[in-house]
Amino acid sequence: MRFLITFIMLLLFAKPILASETRGLTVVAKDQITNQSGEVKLYNKSYAVIIGIDQYQNLPPGRQLSYAVKDAEGVAATLKKHFRFDRITTLYNQEATKERIMKLLTSELPRNMGSEDAVFLFWAGHGNQDSSADGEIGYLIPFDGSADEIYKNITMTEIRDTVSKKLPAKHVFYAFDACYSGLLTTRAVDTRSRRDLAYMKEITKERVRQVLTAGSKGQEVLDGGRNGHSVFTGRLIEILEAAGDYITANEIQSIIKEKVYGDAIGRGLNQKPDFGRLSGSGDFVFIPNIEQKVQDNKAELARMEAELKRYEALETEAIEYLSDQKQREAEQKRKAAEARLKAEQLRQQQLAEEEKRQQEMTLERSRFDAEQKLREQEMSKSQKAEEQRLADLKAELAKKRQTAPTTATGSLAAAIAEVKRLNAEIEGIEAAFNSELATGKTRISTRYDKEIATVRLASKQKQAPLVKDEFETEAEYRAKVARQQSSYSDRITELERKKQGEISQLEQRLAREQQSQTADLRQSLKQLADKEFTVGAETLALELGTYNPDKQSFSISIRNNTQSVKIAINGTIPLPREAARKFKQEYTSGLVRAEAAVKVGSGDLLRVAIVNDSDSSIYEYFKGEFITLSERKRRDAEERELERQTVSEMVVVPAGCFNANGKQTCLDSFRISKYEVTQGQYKRIMGINPSNFSHCGDNCPVEQVSWNDAQEFISKLNNQTGNRFRLPTEAEWEYACRSGGDNEEYCGGYDVDAVAWHDKNSGSKTHRVGTKQPNGLGIYDMSGNVLEWVSDWYGNNYPNSGNNPVGASSGSYRVHRGGSWRNDARQLRAASRSYNSPGLRDYNLGFRLASPVQ
Repeated sequence: MRFLITFIMLLLFAKPILASETRGLTVVAKDQITNQSGEVKLYNKSYAVIIGIDQYQNLPPGRQLSYAVKDAEGVAATLKKHFRFDRITTLYNQEATKERIMKLLTSELPRNMGSEDAVFLFWAGHGNQDSSADGEIGYLIPFDGSADEIYKNITMTEIRDTVSKKLPAKHVFYAFDACYSGLLTTRAVDTRSRRDLAYMKEITKERVRQVLTAGSKGQEVLDGGRNGHSVFTGRLIEILEAAGDYITANEIQSIIKEKVYGDAIGRGLNQKPDFGRLSGSGDFVFIPNIEQKVQDNKAELARMEAELKRYEALETEAIEYLSDQKQREAEQKRKAAEARLKAEQLRQQQLAEEEKRQQEMTLERSRFDAEQKLREQEMSKSQKAEEQRLADLKAELAKKRQTAPTTATGSLAAAIAEVKRLNAEIEGIEAAFNSELATGKTRISTRYDKEIATVRLASKQKQAPLVKDEFETEAEYRAKVARQQSSYSDRITELERKKQGEISQLEQRLAREQQSQTADLRQSLKQLADKEFTVGAETLALELGTYNPDKQSFSISIRNNTQSVKIAINGTIPLPREAARKFKQEYTSGLVRAEAAVKVGSGDLLRVAIVNDSDSSIYEYFKGEFITLSERKRRDAEERELERQTVSEMVVVPAGCFNANGKQTCLDSFRISKYEVTQGQYKRIMGINPSNFSHCGDNCPVEQVSWNDAQEFISKLNNQTGNRFRLPTEAEWEYACRSGGDNEEYCGGYDVDAVAWHDKNSGSKTHRVGTKQPNGLGIYDMSGNVLEWVSDWYGNNYPNSGNNPVGASSGSYRVHRGGSWRNDARQLRAASRSYNSPGLRDYNLGFRLASPVQ
């Protein structure tokens, strides 16, 4: 270890040759013959241009990249850390337009560059080649380039004849991590790795333009290389980082060819970098950043010195430990004995203090008992019990309120603020994606619309009138004309299809990305929105009104004094007079408070209650009254039983579309009753049974009810149960009848006898509901038994336009559907419509219920 430290110190204190010195950028090389070292001045200044393009303005989604910018950033970081460059310019994505690149390389850099300077250019992105009669034309595709229009790209001819000649630098080295772009190299390359003094002096004299590409013609350039880079860039960065001092372009190509080729063969593929000179015979040199290497060596030296000191300290501690082990054991035994003695002394002290406290408490209790006895003699027995109960409760509540954690009001306000923040953040992300989608759509449409306009112009210019040949039939001539007219039309149709396809791909990709970006935010929002918060007496004002002895109830008003959630409740609390007198006293003493539960996402009140802390009783708000929990349970059970006896089982009809009277009609999901409303159900709500066939029994459909009667029944039913029942619309009725489809003739199929009671099988009477075959949704008797009122006014334009149609806005007649026990099969069809005055009662007219999905 000491030898290593000494060696590093020699490196640290050796005099480095820095690029900042006035003599320019130099390296030191050794002469292979004389074994003497010499200094070689290479450049006055050194420049680097790093270009990486993932996103292309005019390429389809399938040809966008995901790694090029990361490769370019990796090369830029390596150059900054390990080598001397006076200026490193980076162009990524939208910055890398053809105009910006060419302006930088042919105008901005040459303006401040001399003939003794050097330029390294790295490109990560798309490249391609185009065929011509004189050979292939290689090119690189900038951000605004095109796969079909070569003039928008940067050709290798422009690199060789324009860029390379406009750059006055002595050495220029191009490295292209792109598909084969046509090197245009004209000279052989010396692949030997030479680092002697003579060679370095030789290459400094010659100008050179060198090119290294990631692969040769026809080869795939592979991803999945080192550290998330492409195979080529990953190996290039590895070679640059491993260079101990300087390294030449010629050395790099000789190493990288073998490494990349080996990586590709390991995958069963073929990729071998290509290298050549566009002109000249020199060699580009990467000059090391000596200052950085010195700093790195210093840091390594400090680390190793610290590690050495740590090991030496451990050795010293081990020696001391072995020599003092017996002394420590004796010391530990002594301290353990002292600790046991001290513990016993403390225990005895605590016992004495406890005995003293017990004596003091006995004396205090005696004094208290004497005083209490005097107080008991001064007040009546009932007064004493009531006063003591109230005093104890108030003291306990005061203590709880003082020690209680932060009230829920603050938490509720914070939660509401967080909901707003999350919503704003989601909206911001969505707006950004919508903006990107609009830009992308415009870009795609512009590209295709220009091509479509070109095709249309060509159609007008080239489409000369055709002359009928004397040997052609009329049919053959018309076919020839049609072919001429359709060729351009087919091309335009194909371009429109491709445009819509690219827009659709863009929409899907951005939608997936947007969903991914907002998924965590939406999950947090859902969790927070579903959370229940308790609003306590601190923010709720409870006002007890005057007692009404006739109704035996107090009026109650509850309001809140915060802006987070508005609460305003008026109601009554039913109490017998004796209980009311006691309740009023407890309210006056501050033992009665209001409490509410709020859902933070919607601000909905989930529960409002009055809490009496004197006996922990709770009165919950329910339909205008504050009642005990046991009374609420009793009423709930009573209503459930009433609903069970009164309301038919409901079937959920899923949302969808069907063909109604030749029109495509779409509906949201809704519920509809499984059976027609029965005589027993109608009698329990209305108190009467108007049916002509009353002898049929409670499970037969009610009839002799008008449309108005049905509305009165529904109103009373909703008031008693708290539900939102209604008559189905005509469109809902037909959609449910057809089981959500288009093809059934009757409500349940094509066999009328299987699904319906009608004039040929009913025996001229109604029958118990549910005795025929149901339709595909499990709904009975929609064809036959009794006609069924629906909510719509009759109109000839059924269904009207739009989703969820509701019929005409006014009229003289209401619609009924489905046919009855006395109608023939034709009138029982799913498409059959009938109507009558809303006040009409008939012994074949009934109804069924519908309601929204809860």
